[in-house]
Amino acid sequence: MMHGEHLQGYYQDPAVAQQWFAGPWQDSSQWAQWPLQQWQGDRQALAAIASAAVKAAAGDRQAQAHATALGRDNVIAVLAGQQPAYALGPLYNLLKAAHCIAIAEQLSQQGHPAVPVFWCASDDHDHDEAAGSWLIQGDGRLRSLRRSMSPQHCALHRVAAQPGWQALLEALAQLPGSHLGKDWMQALHPHNDETLGAWMCRALSALSQGTGLVCIEAWRLRPLWQTGIQRALEHWPQQALLQRQQQLQAAGWPTPLGTLEQPPLFADTHHQRKALSPDEAHELWLKNPLSLSPGAALRPVLQQLALPAAIYCAGPGEITYHAALGPLYATMGAHAPRLIPRLSLGLIPPWVQRGLDAWGLHADALQPHLPLPQTNNDASDDAILAIYHEAEARLASQAAVLDPQRHQRVETARQQLRKLRHRLERSLQRAQRQRLRRPSIGSLREQLYPRGAAQDRTLSSSQALYQWGPGIFQDMLQQARQHPLGGNQGWIYL
Repeated sequence: MMHGEHLQGYYQDPAVAQQWFAGPWQDSSQWAQWPLQQWQGDRQALAAIASAAVKAAAGDRQAQAHATALGRDNVIAVLAGQQPAYALGPLYNLLKAAHCIAIAEQLSQQGHPAVPVFWCASDDHDHDEAAGSWLIQGDGRLRSLRRSMSPQHCALHRVAAQPGWQALLEALAQLPGSHLGKDWMQALHPHNDETLGAWMCRALSALSQGTGLVCIEAWRLRPLWQTGIQRALEHWPQQALLQRQQQLQAAGWPTPLGTLEQPPLFADTHHQRKALSPDEAHELWLKNPLSLSPGAALRPVLQQLALPAAIYCAGPGEITYHAALGPLYATMGAHAPRLIPRLSLGLIPPWVQRGLDAWGLHADALQPHLPLPQTNNDASDDAILAIYHEAEARLASQAAVLDPQRHQRVETARQQLRKLRHRLERSLQRAQRQRLRRPSIGSLREQLYPRGAAQDRTLSSSQALYQWGPGIFQDMLQQARQHPLGGNQGWIYL
């Protein structure tokens, strides 16, 4: 089932929304009330932790004020998150931050004070994903960049941010465009002792100045969810989670979290992030609870215990996660947030727009599931190709009455002639395209939908910032303000 079908079930089927997402919700003001009435967390401890996080990320006064505001009983949080990665990860990291800012602004304007929070999931240890980045070159081809990850097997909040930085800048300098963000990116140079998570928070804080975005690494919030860890260890709802998984499978939904037979908990040390059995996790919880790190299936519930989050800006995978975790929320005494599908945006550089104009197309016409438009041949080209067609037909007719040995030889020649016709047809189309000053349609598609998916899933955040400057974040924020409910594909014309 694709993301769009998830959204149809999520928004249009009240039974599904109620069963799997604790919904449905008809207006944001209604949903904004539950954290104020039911959240049982420690406000003062949260404010202190958030303030320390803002200071560590060099956040501005507005971010610091918002961190302090989390200590007030009438304030809710709007959340988005992602693990840190080389080159700031894909563009959707920036979009998630912009989207949660826009939603928090809207709620605050409606009389529901809200703080946008970016949850930096540096508890994760997916080094393979975090070590890579993609750059989209001027002709649409992808360039893969990878960096070393040290220490290996550790959570990302222990991995240094500096390795690969110089190689990244050198690769960015080779891209087309005006490089409006060159100086800004160079000033973002990771400090000697800065980790991937800390660097990502500092970069997002610098981008979002004046918006009050609070960037916080997940490990900082561990003191706030210790009772949740205890409940997970003592009352893990294995049977209910299995039943939910079967329901999802029967409905055709994916089940990426597996059977969840036990709490996904890890020992987070300087040397590794090690998976633990329930007994091992319980022993560590008694001895050193702050060294316990949750896995993907447990993290969304713990974040709800740590933060009064009314709304979460979710990607497609995160929506399926939440569908599977309903029983866990009930067991751990947490309330699921309202899920708003994150905004999806692509960037259209001037040279791509010129190419689209030459073809007379909108970017949406090049979506991967649609056939590629072709350049029509002119009449003289068609006449030349007709000669080949006629020759092929005559050869086939003559070969039909020949003995087997000669038939095979003529058939081989006919197939070679057919290949020559195809080659000539492509060559004539290229010549016609060049006369019309049209770039390769395949190159345009690769610029807009690299790897057959939305551009924001591949394009490096650092590429966008280097080519077009940090002001690109304001463009994203403006789009998010216009579409706070998200879930749509849009474009920024550069």
